[in-house]
Amino acid sequence: MKKIYLYMLMALVAFAFSACSDSEDVTPSHADINKFVPAGDDQSVEAQLRRDFKEQTGSYLLFNDTLSKEKIGEDMYGKPVYKTELLDITYTMVGYGSDYTYTYDYLTTDAEKQKAANLVIDKLAKKIGKMMPYSVFLVNRINRWMNDGEGNMIPAEDSWDGIVPNPSYVVGARCYAISMDNGSAFDDANYFESLLEDIVYSVLTSDDSTLKEFYSAVENYNALVSSWKDEIGYEDEINDELARSLGFLNDYSEYKFAKNKEWETRQYLKKVMTVSQQEFNEEYAEYPICQSRYAILRNKMISLGFNFEE
Repeated sequence: MKKIYLYMLMALVAFAFSACSDSEDVTPSHADINKFVPAGDDQSVEAQLRRDFKEQTGSYLLFNDTLSKEKIGEDMYGKPVYKTELLDITYTMVGYGSDYTYTYDYLTTDAEKQKAANLVIDKLAKKIGKMMPYSVFLVNRINRWMNDGEGNMIPAEDSWDGIVPNPSYVVGARCYAISMDNGSAFDDANYFESLLEDIVYSVLTSDDSTLKEFYSAVENYNALVSSWKDEIGYEDEINDELARSLGFLNDYSEYKFAKNKEWETRQYLKKVMTVSQQEFNEEYAEYPICQSRYAILRNKMISLGFNFEE
């Protein structure tokens, strides 16, 4: 009889644990909530602007780097305690994050936000189409900070590699932060050129196969790009005619045909984005490999959604 009671007790304990486990499993985790989308009951002007932007461009639109702020209780003094999730523009799935920290001066009025959104649609979205990023974060100004080595955050200093304290944009894994630079973006016709190039380059090089034909148009491409001239049988001299006959737009230096693969690719990308095919073919009339590579890159960009008519 004692054994029967023991078995019954064990069964009750097991049931109790199971019930607790079931209870925990049904607790909402909010993991399925898309925090880049305005709340369903938010009928503000900004919320509607963000919904319209997503419909027109395919990208989510943000004006604040606070993705969510949820009250989770109160502290010992009765003050509310919040769980806040911020947009980390430096977030990356693999590798290391950025050495810099970013803060933002926000756009404050609905009119400013509408004007900035329209500008991005006209200057960016209409150009790159489906190459638009997952989300766009529009601000008045971006501030880049660095550690001074003693634990203090100070404004980033201008450097040879293009680092500036107030960049016009920052490219992240799931969001591009774009600054209106206190209004300069509306007055400078070329304000978006660098960002356009960076977006297109990023998409073109995200898969090794995308530009395979572009690179293979040059015989022994990898060797020509990475090697010193004298290592592969060429004289140490600047020779644009030779470089173009090989398929490069110009000769990089006395000792190398190209700085590196990215530099060489971007040289063509700049040409494709700023010079028509007819103009290019006239300029490089005597260099068929260059003409071929221009056409390959242009057609690839069109296939990925780039609009040369805008």
